Amino acid sequence: MSRANRKNNRRRVVAKKITPKKAEDQRLKLIFLASSLPKCIAERLQQNLPAFGVTDYSVEEDLELAQEGIVNADINLGIHKIKVVGFSAAVPEKVGQMALDCCNWSPDDKQAMRAHSHHMVVYYEGGSLDIVEQFLALYTLACCFIDDGLLAIMDIAAWNCVPVHAIKQLMHSELRNNCDEDLPLVLWTGFAKIFVSDSEVWLCSKGFHRFGVMDFAWFGTMEDVNEVYELFHGLFSYVRNEKAKLKVGDTAQFGDNLILRFVKLNDYHEYLEGPLGTLVIERLDPSHFH
Repeated sequence: MSRANRKNNRRRVVAKKITPKKAEDQRLKLIFLASSLPKCIAERLQQNLPAFGVTDYSVEEDLELAQEGIVNADINLGIHKIKVVGFSAAVPEKVGQMALDCCNWSPDDKQAMRAHSHHMVVYYEGGSLDIVEQFLALYTLACCFIDDGLLAIMDIAAWNCVPVHAIKQLMHSELRNNCDEDLPLVLWTGFAKIFVSDSEVWLCSKGFHRFGVMDFAWFGTMEDVNEVYELFHGLFSYVRNEKAKLKVGDTAQFGDNLILRFVKLNDYHEYLEGPLGTLVIERLDPSHFH
């Protein structure tokens, strides 16, 4: 994902009084966007799973429904239990609009995603509490459907869509084996831009909660995008790796000239509030500390 793409994808909102949402169900759920549906999932698993070292698997699927353009399958990949429900239709606009609008990929990637005509809702139902293992299980399954026209993985909770070339880059390389140490945050979390005027924008992380980290927000301009993107990821790593507990009123210093303060979120809760809460980051004048 280029810096330009991070800057160009935006979502505009109208200021209004908003009641904060309750935390959503935390079980991992992804949506596979495709140009067609698999006619027989068992065949796809047999053809593709050996490449990922998966030999212990099973599937129960309704082949009669598959002939009617509907997928209904229960899949076991080793210890991982997965439910798949697919439809010969695009994701309803109301469901997928935020993810498509806010994902940070090229215009060509986004055009291909929007052109999908089929989708499968994929639920991780059990086997592991490790969110990294859950993601890898669902991404492994997604790779089995590339020959059926897989276009992207939509992640509603992270306001993100991941194009098929990025899925293949992760899953067919050593990156897949290093996810525990080097999380692919660009794929498994989101970075949204919520415009409140032509020049003012809220920048916010999405999906950090699934890794035990609160989300972050920054109010500024588009000139802040690249710096804030790196800042969010730096804070994510600090909180997750050091088990740090950031709270309203805390300050943090990065280098010699970047001093931050964490404050309470008071606006746009519907768009910015994460299931584990969201801390707003403000920049402080370093001269006040010398």
